[in-house]
Amino acid sequence: MVAVDNLSLDVHEREGSGPGEFREIAAVCLGPSGNLHVFDRAQGRVTELSPEFEFISTRNIPPNINDNGGVVLGDGTVLINKASLSAERLGQLLHVVGSDGLVISSFGATGEPDIPHDLTGPRTVRWITDDGTGGVWVAHFEEYVVENWGLDGVLHRRLHNEEDWFRKPEESSSNRKPQVLDLVRDEAGRLRVIIRVPATQPRGRGEADPWAKDNLWDYVVQVINPTNGLIEGTGQFAGFAAGFLTPDTIFAYRWLESGQTILDVWRVRLRQGQKTR
Repeated sequence: MVAVDNLSLDVHEREGSGPGEFREIAAVCLGPSGNLHVFDRAQGRVTELSPEFEFISTRNIPPNINDNGGVVLGDGTVLINKASLSAERLGQLLHVVGSDGLVISSFGATGEPDIPHDLTGPRTVRWITDDGTGGVWVAHFEEYVVENWGLDGVLHRRLHNEEDWFRKPEESSSNRKPQVLDLVRDEAGRLRVIIRVPATQPRGRGEADPWAKDNLWDYVVQVINPTNGLIEGTGQFAGFAAGFLTPDTIFAYRWLESGQTILDVWRVRLRQGQKTR
């Protein structure tokens, strides 16, 4: 079973274009050194902060990446998710970025020829995590599909979870369809996913989920064994989750009346001896 606890930790965003300031945060992750990496899609850069949130460095990346579309891998490689406009990378959704801010290589083709006509649509969204062997695990947004890719563009594995409550968009009669929101690999090599699902008890407006007008969403955390694809833990909670900060923590945004953004952090615990499939 998965349990989620509020740590009551707030991190205030500093708005601006100077060192350690941001215009539009798209992704937050911990790098191999334990420092925080903040991806700013508006300014096209990723900023490295110390655990005390002190500015360390900034490097350029292509702008306008997808939500949670940036990760720093174990060897320091920066990988982003966005649909590409260039002819040679058309249909590729995952891009390795060099130290100069330019794309070195691209992979993760969808096989869907109409993707280029929907360059910001949900079918282009992928969640990325290091696989620990030089490649990445990648989760789709609108399907419960997880893939293992090498950075050379080779697809090694594809897991398709057949949960009854998760339906493809065309199979659901509701406008509120389950959506995968993030993916991370834990120290044991298991995969953890966050899934947004229609709420069992809809709440009032404006309190729990700033991205959903009517707060009609709950959030599910599941733990996947990548060897056999089985679900080893499940937990559901009400509120709002934007993604994983680490395998054991979830982060979420709140906006104050002053316009200031606050980052909340929650702890995720996998209780031993209990499995849900």
